[in-house]
Amino acid sequence: MQIKIIHLIAISLIAYNVTYTQGLFPLHHGDLWQYIIYDEGGLYKHFSVSILKDTVLENARNYAYCSGSFPARFLRQEGQKVYAYRESDSLEFVLFKFDASINDTISRSGDSLNPRCIVLRNKGYDSQYKQNIWIFENVSGVVTLQRWTVADNLGVVQWAGELTPRYTLTGARIEGIMRYGIILYAGQDGALQNDNLVLCQNYPNPFNPNTIIRYQLLSTGEVGLKVYDILGREIRTLADELQKAGEHTVNFNASGLSSGMYFYRLITKAGILQKKMLLLR
Repeated sequence: MQIKIIHLIAISLIAYNVTYTQGLFPLHHGDLWQYIIYDEGGLYKHFSVSILKDTVLENARNYAYCSGSFPARFLRQEGQKVYAYRESDSLEFVLFKFDASINDTISRSGDSLNPRCIVLRNKGYDSQYKQNIWIFENVSGVVTLQRWTVADNLGVVQWAGELTPRYTLTGARIEGIMRYGIILYAGQDGALQNDNLVLCQNYPNPFNPNTIIRYQLLSTGEVGLKVYDILGREIRTLADELQKAGEHTVNFNASGLSSGMYFYRLITKAGILQKKMLLLR
């Protein structure tokens, strides 16, 4: 009996270690992360990354193959380190090192013409994600090419650079379980959806000066529908009231506004959806 108990404890410890190392930076087949991309004009679009498969590369190591190169197309985790594989020269390098000290250099690239290094800038507990976070920077000279904020059990939650837009995590599904936020997806008509909302593309688009905005609520609740200019300034409120579940249609008249890109945002307790529209005079 005592031998069986010791054996079970040993199995539990092994399972715990596997869960912990994979918890730092989850890389399971089917994992999905979705981000919103902000540029100087405000919310621009949604962006998703998923693990499509596991694959063995020419260095005989197993990698998770990602749908996008964010933070890299091929990734693998070994203990406290996450490695990236660069296809252009078959180079593997350390991307994240979770037991590093602040301002430690994590990895140096072998590019003689473009010297750069990855440095751990900060780490600690974050109340928004309710996880420990690490902030890594990809630095070339005095320029921060990328800045990754990585949360335990979630992966990359923010990414930005001096020359790039800002990506912020809106939803993460890890091992089939929603670990953060909500996942949006595009329907066949291009409408943004989550489990409680549908926001359709305005029609016509481009428009002058009238266009129709349709959305669907799966439950009754307070609804805000607002229009913003490219600088993120609110210019029109189309709805601000309690609305019943079902499909709703709003006519937006842009008289008095100049030509250009505008955003319309649906705001409810179930989530926030936003799309672009173009006014052409």
